[in-house]
This record gives sequence, structure tokens and C-alpha cells, in this order.
Amino acid sequence: MVSLTNTSFIFLSAILVLSFCKHSYASSVSPGLVAYWGQGVNDEEGNLAVTCATGYYSVVNIAFLDTFGAGQEPVINLGDHTGGVSSDILTCQEQGVKVYISLGGAGIYNLTSEEDAESVADYVWNALLGGKSDAVKRPFGDVVLDGVDLYIEGGSPKYWPHFVKYLKGLYQTQDQKVFDLSAAPQCVVPDYYLGEAISTGLFDYVWPHFHNNNPCNYGDDGDIGKLTDAWSKWNSSLSQFSTKLLLGIPASLDQAPSGGYIPPDELKEKICPILKEYPIYGGIMLYGYKDDKRDEYAAAIKDSCLTTSPVTNPKGLVVYWGQGENDEEGDLAETCATGYYSIVNIAFLDTFGDGQAPAINLGDHTGGVSSDILTCQEQGVKVYISLGGAGIYNLTSEEDAESVADYVWNALLGGKSDAVKRPFGDIILDGVDLYIEGGSPKYWPHFVKYLKGLYQTQDQKIFDLSAAPQCVLPDYYLGEAINTGLFDSVWPHFHNNPDCQYSDGDTGKLTNAWSRWNASLSQFPGTKLFLGVPASLDQAPSGGYIEPDVLKEQICPTLNEYAIYGGIMLYGFKDGKRDEYAVAIKDSCVTGSVSLPGLISSM
Repeated sequence: MVSLTNTSFIFLSAILVLSFCKHSYASSVSPGLVAYWGQGVNDEEGNLAVTCATGYYSVVNIAFLDTFGAGQEPVINLGDHTGGVSSDILTCQEQGVKVYISLGGAGIYNLTSEEDAESVADYVWNALLGGKSDAVKRPFGDVVLDGVDLYIEGGSPKYWPHFVKYLKGLYQTQDQKVFDLSAAPQCVVPDYYLGEAISTGLFDYVWPHFHNNNPCNYGDDGDIGKLTDAWSKWNSSLSQFSTKLLLGIPASLDQAPSGGYIPPDELKEKICPILKEYPIYGGIMLYGYKDDKRDEYAAAIKDSCLTTSPVTNPKGLVVYWGQGENDEEGDLAETCATGYYSIVNIAFLDTFGDGQAPAINLGDHTGGVSSDILTCQEQGVKVYISLGGAGIYNLTSEEDAESVADYVWNALLGGKSDAVKRPFGDIILDGVDLYIEGGSPKYWPHFVKYLKGLYQTQDQKIFDLSAAPQCVLPDYYLGEAINTGLFDSVWPHFHNNPDCQYSDGDTGKLTNAWSRWNASLSQFPGTKLFLGVPASLDQAPSGGYIEPDVLKEQICPTLNEYAIYGGIMLYGFKDGKRDEYAVAIKDSCVTGSVSLPGLISSM
């Protein structure tokens, strides 16, 4: 049986080993100010609810699950804190504060094999996250934590990549709350213990410790050079992922015996202005357990260091390519060379499922596509494959869904199989778009979970996932799939749908539908919402065409108020009309202040 002592919770380790699919998507929303709780003396640190009630912190890490692995029973060590933690967690969550469990610290832990890593991950999943097992007691009852933090400073680094892939995969096996993943490495790049794990790209947040590390911390003489150089290296290392980078610093001198304490005024005036220039900047992690000192530091810096300048992307447009006549649409390289688009969807892989051989239909486009894809990617334009359109397709079972996903993975993404010919050779596409308007909706959730899971089985390039539903919510074909939370981008078609489109100067139906989509998707912090509009009247026979000036002056100002706003998807295959529309709206509609919106043109 599990027993509770003054210093720890002791548990049975999990015995259930699950198969897995891929990660819940990395959050693009900054946590702001992060704190650790649990290792201070109770009369100095206070209880967890008190920490959250300050209103300063967006994330609080419970520190630590500090005994695990190598056959040990997992142990949560909370010092002299006893009782009331479960209700405190719930109180924090009701106040909008996320609560994570932090693994590591100065404990006794080690992952000795892949099986050992899976056993620990199973325990974390079943005891603290969305899982459930009769063999595992939940220390905080039915309360489900919001994330897992890795604060690893001992043991072997070898199996942490497998741990994070497997743990993220457990979420995909059932409909459970999405959880975040964070890491607290040292500021030297790469971190010895977590460097390879962080390179999986599965972390939502990384907050390196910029203290007690002379090569990369603030100097006692006021020198910020080592710190800013290390920050730049972390930025270069993480910018390929959807990961936010936070500055981890001590809240008091006693937390930095080897240096790195930064007086609040120095942080505000010298360092935060530099950090805020980086789009990857996510905030500050404060390390320290005496709540008065920690909270005083938080109060001193929050207004200066947690408000960022607008981040804009003036050349963020995305397009579909492949269904126009070649003399009207041009080749793929020409589309990318306009400089307008940040994503191009190849349209369409329109035959698949139900035992059919998959087929890509590019109309009268022949040859040269492989080299064009490479040209686009070299210019920084992402290229996706879009499944669906007006083709012949259907997923008839989970096995059928897996077969189609295997094909997409091995033929177009990072997989490889002697049984599958790659239509574009060795080139790996950047993402998969679902443009589904036929067949059964039943097995698309399984498809996306399984496809995302294939990435975890090997060290391959991360890919994006997007959806192009109709603007009526929920979408009949993709509604349940979108609710898995695994999509990076959703761009509903706000045209040819009278219930949710612009009509004769009336923006009400469109903005009401947009608000509903925002409410539906906001639970998934990794998903961006785009407005899908036609680039010309001929693409909207049932209505919904919006003149560029109307879009710029009446609609985009409203969209820009939403943190979820990602940009515009333009639908149309005649490059002249499409590109003219893109030029007309890009400066007004593709420069948002909250995220990096893009303009998506569906050709």
C-alpha cells in the first residue's frame, strides 16, 4: 500500500505499458512568470494556494518527484508540507494557474533502459496526468495536473528522449486532457542531461538556469555578455521547434552561491529589453522557495519583463497549389518566388483508403515538382501535402486509417519503406493538410493520432498538421479530429456557407462564426485559427467573396484582437487574381501583435 509521510508521498510504480502516438502540440502561448513550490520551509514558503493567489505566476511547478527509475518506487518529496495539496491544485487551476509536477532535483533517480523509461512514464501518466490504472494510486486524487517538468541533474542522459516521446504518446491513446512539457536545463548548450531530449522538439517550454554557471550567467561586475551569448545559442537551438524559451534566474542571493543573481533593476533595464526582441521569448522562471523574497522579485519585474513588443511577420501568406491550369497557375517554384506565402499546400492527394492505391492529382502539372519543393524550402516556405478535395477517398476502419497514414509517412514525410515509392524522391515535406469533404468522418481522429505517433518512432523531421473545414461548427468531416488538439493550424472556409460567411456588407455571420471557432480551439494552445476566404468571385458561387478593402478595414481589425489569430487562407488557383489579392491585404491582415500570423492561399 502507498503511505503518506511528513516528507513524501510513496507510490507503487505503474505496470501498464501502452503503445503510443505523437505529441499534444507544443504550446505557443507564453507562460509568463514561472515558480517552483514544495522545497521551502512551510512557514517561509506558504502553501500552494497562497503561491497561486499572489496573481504573479502562470505556472507553478510542484517540486519534486525526486525518486524514480531503476526499479524504485516513485516518491514525491514536498519537504515539511503536509496535506491539502490536492485542493490547492484545484484552487490554482480555477484561478487560471497551471500546475506541473517537476521530476528530478537533488533526489535519487536514473533511467536505466527504454523499458525503465516507459515504466516511469506510465507512472507519471496514470498517477498525475490523464491516465488511470488500478495498480497505481493517484496522490492528488482525481485532480489532473497540467504538465510535466524535467529538472534533471543526475543519472544517465541516455533514455530521456525515449521517456518524453513515450509519455507524449500516452496522451494519444485516449481522449484526455492535453498536458504541457517543460525542461529546466543548465544554461550551457547543450545540456548534458537533457540536451538530446530537448532536441526531440516535444517541449512546450525550456527555462535554463542562468545562475551557478559561470560560463553563461550574469557577472557580479554587471557584465551581461555571457548571459546574452548563451541566450542567443539557446534561441538558435530551439527556433526550429514550437518551443518558448524562458530565462531561469534566482529570486535571491542565497539561491546563487556560485553567482548569477541579477538585481531586479538590472534585469528590467539591461536584460529584458534584449530578450523581448526574440520571438521565442516566453518569460521568466524564478527559482527560490522563500515566498516573500520570490514574490517581491516577481512584483518588481513583472510589468517590465512580461510584456512583449508586438511581433510581426509582413510576408506571411500560405497557399494551395496544383489544381489550376499550368498557364494560369504557374509552377510551384513561381508561387513560392512571389515572396508572399509562408505555406504552400500541394493539392491534392485525392485518392486513398478503402483498399485503393493512393494517388496525387496535380492536374496538368507534370515534372519538376521535386526540385520546386526544395527551392521553396530553401526560401523558407513550408510545403504541405493536402489530402482530400473533390477526389475518391474514404477511411473504412482503424486499420485502413493506419494504412493511409503509413503511406503518407513513408512516401511524403520522414519514413522509409521498400514497399512504398516516394513520388518526390528523398525530399521530406513540412506538413499534412486535411481538406476533407467526403467519405466517413469516423476514423479521422485515429488517423491523426496514428500519423503523429509515427514521428515518435524515429529521429525524423517534425511535421505540421493543418485542417481546412467548413466554417459551420463543428465541421461534419473533421470536427472530432480537430478536437484531438493535434492540429497546428485550422483554416475554415468562410465562403460558400451562407450561415457563416460575409454577405452584402454584413460581417455579423462571419464574425459570430469566428468567435465560435475561437471558443472551440482556445483549449488547444498549439493551434492557430486562420480565416479562409476566396481570392476571386469565381471561387464563391454560393457567396462569401470579400473585397480586399472590406477585409482590411472591417474584418481584419476584429481578427487581430484574438490571440488565436494566425492569418488568412486564400482559396483560388489563378495566380494573377490570387497574388493581386495577397498584395492588397498582406500589410493590413498579416501583421498581428499577438502571434506570427500568416497568409494562407488555397489554390
